[in-house]
Amino acid sequence: MTGLIRPERSYPGLEALGSVALERADVTDGSTVQAAVRRARPRVVFHLAASLDRSRSLAAVDKLTQANVNGTLNVMRAAAAAGTEVVVYTGSYEEYGRQTPPFSEAQPCGPLTPYAASKATATLWCQALHQAIGLKAISARLYMVYGPGQPAFNFIPQLVHALKSGQQLKMTPGEQTRDFTWIGDTVEALLRLGRRPDLGGQVFNVCSGRETSLHEVLLLFSAVIGREIPVEMGALPYRESELFRVWGSPQTLLGATGYRPRTELRQGLELLAREEGLL
Repeated sequence: MTGLIRPERSYPGLEALGSVALERADVTDGSTVQAAVRRARPRVVFHLAASLDRSRSLAAVDKLTQANVNGTLNVMRAAAAAGTEVVVYTGSYEEYGRQTPPFSEAQPCGPLTPYAASKATATLWCQALHQAIGLKAISARLYMVYGPGQPAFNFIPQLVHALKSGQQLKMTPGEQTRDFTWIGDTVEALLRLGRRPDLGGQVFNVCSGRETSLHEVLLLFSAVIGREIPVEMGALPYRESELFRVWGSPQTLLGATGYRPRTELRQGLELLAREEGLL
């Protein structure tokens, strides 16, 4: 097994990967990606790399296109040249935009941000290359994945950071809902897709199918750890393009692979709290 990591980044905990061979390559550099994939000759490629820039500037458009669109094409080219059987690309629920939940794969894309547009474009390329050259590319649309060691970007890791630092987290009133998926369940879904080249060209939601507001998550996490989390509710306004109700249907993935998420949110928060030393 080989993992590609960015040349300029340090990754704490890499020693835990054991026998995994590591190659340093940036997905935006097509030649180094192709060389690394050629050396590894993988049967399955899991394409997880992406820019997560959620800003709305033209500068972000350039960055997101380079990383999320061109980077995906570089990975696809390298996989095709190496004879890879399956490529599993990780998309995003944000590709749906302001659709009526629960989101299903039959709904059209309606991205509201440059980030969402870049992910939707990469999904279209997966489907197009499957049709054009027979590349078995599968798009797995991830929802709110959470787990230990996650950077304080999304809501649950922000709560962990607030608990560890003692710094008050400023947040919106928390009425918006999301579909939270434990990292172990997400990995299982990706592995199942990686064993199914016959699903090439298709899109699958990787989600729990449950809608939970951020306020509910805050209260549940507080109950799990037995103390209040330093949060200032309502200190921030909602974003202009805020998606207020987000959750997906896992039925397509269930029908294709038999996958069911096994970890309820409370159980996942307990696992997270123990891993982060909060219990």
